[in-house]
Amino acid sequence: MACPFIDEVVDEGAIVLRRAFQRERTFRDRSDPLAFNDSYLYERYRFSRDGIAYICRLLNPHIANNTRRNRALTVPQTVCVTLRFFASGTFLYTVGDAENISKASVCRSVRTVYLSLNRLLNVFITFPWPQSYSYH
Repeated sequence: MACPFIDEVVDEGAIVLRRAFQRERTFRDRSDPLAFNDSYLYERYRFSRDGIAYICRLLNPHIANNTRRNRALTVPQTVCVTLRFFASGTFLYTVGDAENISKASVCRSVRTVYLSLNRLLNVFITFPWPQSYSYH
């Protein structure tokens, strides 16, 4: 027998249960990594503020997020997460815990920055030409 006031009793019950078990979203505090002094930046990322800013300007066209989400990682955050991973050589979980982001975000950041740096490989690294070798 159906209730005369509610169209679907099962749907209302499902909504009540869903609200009871729904977790509230929690957002981690992600401060600007370039707001710290140079000794802190060098200790964590092995680069100075100017070096990190140069890398950010260099990679900005390649790694900028084209999303409308308000919690996307900025270019300096993405670069600093990757530099911390490269500098420490630890696991993704460790870097994510230190930077207050998830393991998946660290993995995506490292991959994005690595591929962008790989595109610029020939700009910064040059190998000697075969004519310059001396065959004695």
